[in-house]
Amino acid sequence: MFKAVVVCAVIAVSLLGVIHASDLILGNILAGDRILHNQGYVGAGIPNQIANRVVSYNGVYNITAIRAYDRSFNRTGAASLTYGGLGYRNASILVQGRSAGYGYDYLVEIYGLAMTENQLVEILPEDWPRLCALFRRNWPEHVFAYGLVSNYIKWKQQSSTETNVQIFSLNGTWPENGTFLLFDEFEIYFYSMDVESGYKSLSDALCLVKWEGYREVSMDFLEKHRAALDVAISAKSLFVAKDTLTNFYYKSKEVVAKDKVDLEGLRFDRVTVDQLDHIYNQWPLRTSISQDSGYNLLKRLISLNESVGLFNTKDGSMLSWCLRDQTGAFSDLQTMETQLRKGYGRAVVSEFSRLLAVQGEDSYAFVLASNERSCKLFESCGFTKVTHLHWVVVRQNG
Repeated sequence: MFKAVVVCAVIAVSLLGVIHASDLILGNILAGDRILHNQGYVGAGIPNQIANRVVSYNGVYNITAIRAYDRSFNRTGAASLTYGGLGYRNASILVQGRSAGYGYDYLVEIYGLAMTENQLVEILPEDWPRLCALFRRNWPEHVFAYGLVSNYIKWKQQSSTETNVQIFSLNGTWPENGTFLLFDEFEIYFYSMDVESGYKSLSDALCLVKWEGYREVSMDFLEKHRAALDVAISAKSLFVAKDTLTNFYYKSKEVVAKDKVDLEGLRFDRVTVDQLDHIYNQWPLRTSISQDSGYNLLKRLISLNESVGLFNTKDGSMLSWCLRDQTGAFSDLQTMETQLRKGYGRAVVSEFSRLLAVQGEDSYAFVLASNERSCKLFESCGFTKVTHLHWVVVRQNG
């Protein structure tokens, strides 16, 4: 097979001459690769227009190399990859005349290799918007995944320091099943739409994680994916250090809660890093996570996400506040102990969901199932419990 592939490649180059700037050359043709697509495309020039065509390929093999050779006499073509490509099972290639009036003549070859073993394939940041778009289906069924990916897209755009976050799929099949793992330092988030297989692609992907490389891994995930994680926990003999159940509350932007709290002498404003020490000292999780990790996490959420604080207009003191976490959910809702039972927490939540609704966004929150008071607060603000979310921390045994 390898010899045949090399011969084909050599013949193609010998017929066309040396590689030109108007050729598209992506990837390397490797031993065991096969030709998945081999076809010529010709288009006549159009006066005052750029003649073009999109060559689309969808298959069952992972693409390892793409070649688009410009066969026009004066090399007046241009070719570019617009979708999919290396590591994927699909590709769209735009071939066209270089400018108005020119035609095109291209030979397009696509090479690929069938994966014999499962592997995690990175979803590049430029493909994150396409991944995110998958989760708009049957809204709001996949709101967790949509909010998670869209929030990291926003973070990537806002900060050059968000470079360590990576998203992977099983064998590059995410366009088909919506299965992905998102890695962010010691946290892993995951999701899958692979219902028909019982989320097998998710359990297979989780079994490929290099768990031994972590001291501990923290994960927030929906209840429907618990069984998939349990497969990996059993297969990799992981120890569950923490397992906390929360209620997943959701509120559509169309729902408006009527807040009757008297806010005279108070104002809403965004929380800033100037309040970071104040928030950290009231943070319930400060004893569950190292000071550096907890402090940096809160700083990150305050700097990159929306937030709402309720302030005393006279002295500027912050009485109540709410942040958004990595998934885009409301988090860290707190009210100063001296200001409890005045409706301030409810006012902050209502104002936050109102602000997001103005931006066209729905609201959601994860509330400890055992915290009846907080559950009732969110329900009074128009939120509905839609499922459970688990917070699980695991580490290697021994």
